[in-house]
Amino acid sequence: MENEKPKKQGKSNPTFSCSVCETIHSSMKSAILCESCNNLACKHHSKNVGTLFFCDTCIKNEIKCEILSQNALDIKKLEQELKAYSNREEAMVKEIHIKTKTTGELEWQLNLKLKENDEEIENLNKKIASKITEKENNEDKYIILQDEKRELEENLSELFKKLTTEKVAITKIEREKKNFDKQISDLENKGKELINRCNETIPYRRIRNTTCIKCHENIKTSLKDDIIAALSTSKSSSLIESVVNSPRTRDKNNTPCICRVI
Repeated sequence: MENEKPKKQGKSNPTFSCSVCETIHSSMKSAILCESCNNLACKHHSKNVGTLFFCDTCIKNEIKCEILSQNALDIKKLEQELKAYSNREEAMVKEIHIKTKTTGELEWQLNLKLKENDEEIENLNKKIASKITEKENNEDKYIILQDEKRELEENLSELFKKLTTEKVAITKIEREKKNFDKQISDLENKGKELINRCNETIPYRRIRNTTCIKCHENIKTSLKDDIIAALSTSKSSSLIESVVNSPRTRDKNNTPCICRVI
């Protein structure tokens, strides 16, 4: 030991160990017996109170006890506060643990939600790109449809003009048709009238073909006024009248009658 003195040869001095510093001393002259704990202590680690000696350890314990007794209420209060703080700390630790766990779950949910949101954003971006492409295609189609519409409007305008022209032509044709219908009606009436006139002249024609010249002249003379009146509207009425009044057959009046009518 550093504090040990070398032993002299011959006599052996008793040694002791200080209860405070645990140093071994070679001479008992420096040893002090503590009145409180009955342990030996060196002079450096002992104090005297009057005629009594105490080691530093007991003095410290005594001072500590005095201080503790003087501040017992404060110490108790501090211990209670310490316990309360310990309880609060424990509660806070539990709360921190719960919140840490909750935070972990929330972080997991947040990451999952962020992933879902990223996927949704990606899908939305794809849809937006698709819609933009569709919009561009629709714009191109709209331009084409506008051109087709313009062309159809032009064709419709031309068709309307043609239709108007055709309507005018149809109106003209309808007027012409009415005129033709009127002319046809007039012709039909004239035809009926001519048929009636022909029917009126048939007996005379039959007589003319079945009588002899003498009887024919007599009948023609007697029916002259009726024949002229019946054929007065004919363009050849003057010719008929001249034929009726013709004297070319009067020379044959003396011919004997050979007809089957009279």
